[in-house]
Formats: sequence, C-alpha cells, structure tokens
Amino acid sequence: MSDVLMQSGNLVFCHGKNLISRGIRLAQWVRFKNSQITHVAVLSAPTLDKKDWIVIQARSYGVEISLLSLLQDESPIILAPPDSADRSALVTFMKAQVGDRYGFVTILSILVTMLLPGALSVMKSNTWICSAVVGEAMRFAGWYHSWPNIYQCTPAQLYDAVTTGVAGVRPK
Repeated sequence: MSDVLMQSGNLVFCHGKNLISRGIRLAQWVRFKNSQITHVAVLSAPTLDKKDWIVIQARSYGVEISLLSLLQDESPIILAPPDSADRSALVTFMKAQVGDRYGFVTILSILVTMLLPGALSVMKSNTWICSAVVGEAMRFAGWYHSWPNIYQCTPAQLYDAVTTGVAGVRPK
C-alpha cells in the first residue's frame, strides 16, 4: 500500500464475507441498492516493527484494537478522512471508545429500519457499531454530515458520504 494512504486517522472500508456482513450487504442492497461496503475501521499507528498498522474498530467483541493485516480478506479500501476532520482528534475519539460493547440491538434495529423505514429505532446505550463509532469520531474531529441518525448509518452510507458527500438514499 502507498505510504500516502498509510496515515494515522485514515479510514479503512471493507467488504466482509461473514454472516453478519452478508446480512448488512443484503439490507443495504434492499434499502439503498448499495451493498459492497460492510465494515469500517480507523488506522491508528504503524506497529513498532513498521510491518503492519494498528486499527481501531467495532466488531462483535466490542470496540477493539486490532491489526490491518487481519482485515486483508475483506478487501480493505483505505481513504483519507474529509479535509475538515482532524486526524489526531479522530484517533483520540476512537481510542477513548476501546472496550465499549458492540451494538447487536442496534444492528437488528437498523435491519428493521431499512426494510420498514421509521418502524423501529432502538439502540442500547454505551454500545457501538462500526459505522456509527467512526462517523461519531469524524464528527468529534470536525467533520459534520447531516445524518437522520448517526448511530444508525451503515458502512455503505458512511463510504458514500466520505467519497461523494452524499449518504446513500433510497432510489425512487
């Protein structure tokens, strides 16, 4: 990977293949016709030996510190955050969330909301899903995007917002 892309605070978007990723992909396709991105993490720092990068992400075990190399099977796409987001603040926010639990209830709520808009919006406090924690970290870092509910944005919506400035919306 290019050294330009490998900077602290950059975003790592992934296309997962596990059962949860397949569910996310299906729900995103049904709602937005956009389903390729199923996970997002943040580059924190290179490892001491400079052979890998530390990432911070929300996974089923909660918000955790992991390695970029462990995401290689998910076809990672590394992007700089929007210019208005301070990379240092973004990483600081992500580090502060490490240890928080994963939002399984939120995931189920999002799936229902995508299929039946406005029918259900339930989240358990002090939990995160990957796209919500990264979206909130970017907001903390100075990037603002007008979300209907930042805690229920999907990885594909976050990718769209970062790359085009517009989050996925249901086609008419």
